[in-house]
Amino acid sequence: IAQIEESCRNAAPNKGHKAIQALEETFEVWTLTQNVDGFHHQAGSKNVIDIHGDVHGISCTSCGWEAEVEDYSDLDYNKRGEKDKKWPKCPRCKTGMLRPKVVLFGESLDMTKLRTLSKQCDLGFDAVISVGTTSVFEYIAYPVHLAVQADKLTVEVNPGPETPVSDVVDVRVPHGAAEFLDHL
Repeated sequence: IAQIEESCRNAAPNKGHKAIQALEETFEVWTLTQNVDGFHHQAGSKNVIDIHGDVHGISCTSCGWEAEVEDYSDLDYNKRGEKDKKWPKCPRCKTGMLRPKVVLFGESLDMTKLRTLSKQCDLGFDAVISVGTTSVFEYIAYPVHLAVQADKLTVEVNPGPETPVSDVVDVRVPHGAAEFLDHL
C-alpha cells in the first residue's frame, strides 16, 4: 500500500472526479468507490462510500490511534529499494505498527461503510451509473441490479471488456470515465 501511495503522491483528481462533485451541487449523488486514492474526497464530493478505505487514513494496530495524513513521506517505513524490515511506529504508544485504513486481501469490509451502502440501497436510486469498474464484487454490482429491478436508468461507463453488469444495464458507454463524465 505504501508503494501505491508513493506512486500516487503527486496525482490529483481528474475531470471525472470533478464532474461527479459538480453533479452533487444539483442532485443527491452518492459515490461508491473501490479506489483507495481519496480522489473523490479531494475533488470535494461529500457523499462518498470508499468501501475499501482510503490510504490517507492511518491507524495503530495496538492502541487504535488514528490520523489523516496527506501522504506517507513523514512515516518511517521501507521505501522502494530498502531491504531492512522497518515499519512506521505509532506516535502515541511508540510500539504499535501504523497501517493504512484500507481493506487488504482477505480482510472484512468496514461495517459502517456497509451500513451506509445498505441504507442508500434501501432508499433506492433514480439512476445508477457504474463507472470504470469490473463489477466483480457483488457489493459493487448490487446497486446496478437494484436499479434494474426498480426499472430505473442504469448506465455502465467502461472502455474495457464487458463486465457482469454489461448485459443488464440500459446503456453501455465504451469510453473512459473522465471523458464521459465531463460531458454529462
